[in-house]
Amino acid sequence: GGAHPSDDAFVAMIDSAETIVRFSLQDLGPVCFPGGKRPLPGCRWPHAYLEAMARVIWTKGVDCEILLSNPGSIPGGLSGLEACYGNGWSCVDVAAEIIKSIQKQFPDADGDSLAAKVNDNLRICFLKTASGSGYGDGNTKGMHAKHFIVDDQATYIGSQNLYICDLSEWGVVVDDAAQTQALKSEYWDPMWEQSYTGADVNVDEVMAGLGVDRDGVDPSLASDEEKAAAAQALAHCSKDYLKDHDSDEE
Repeated sequence: GGAHPSDDAFVAMIDSAETIVRFSLQDLGPVCFPGGKRPLPGCRWPHAYLEAMARVIWTKGVDCEILLSNPGSIPGGLSGLEACYGNGWSCVDVAAEIIKSIQKQFPDADGDSLAAKVNDNLRICFLKTASGSGYGDGNTKGMHAKHFIVDDQATYIGSQNLYICDLSEWGVVVDDAAQTQALKSEYWDPMWEQSYTGADVNVDEVMAGLGVDRDGVDPSLASDEEKAAAAQALAHCSKDYLKDHDSDEE
């Protein structure tokens, strides 16, 4: 498979965290068939990133704050297969995938300790404004952001999504505390203040969902209709988007 140095850099940045990582993302879970939480064939969660989050949460008590597009936030009157900022996953799904990544790497972790991490270290929400998470026409609010802040000291902003979709991407890492603080105060803080209520994640639902397989089926097992829908939805992704993203394959 090909090299993904930006993926390695993202993992290294997350692994370097000592106190908090703040993510503002278009989405984190894989692209789904419109209207549900059934991933397209072959689409998987970005396990290398999730495992890095899991490591710092479990071993260092790092906080992870994650702000996401609302499910089904479709821009410009397009169809869900043409463009969708929210791939369909709930904040509970995202939290469960991170906790599953703790279980994978630290199999002796007990349920009470895992639940405590959800309560104490994971804060995940959908984008909201003063008028809520939706528009008057019934559409939900989304964002195109691909941005995270590590320890309020360094930040990434660019075009690379954290969900898997290998395009030729561009981004900037700002390793400067003063500039990072300025971006945080002008962009992150007001958005987080409007968006985070604590209501988007329920710890009991997270723990109950740890046995759910949220990755897409093997493409070889998909029907012709599923393959056609996947091809349309992934038309803007690289043909090798499935390769070399899971840490257990590297």
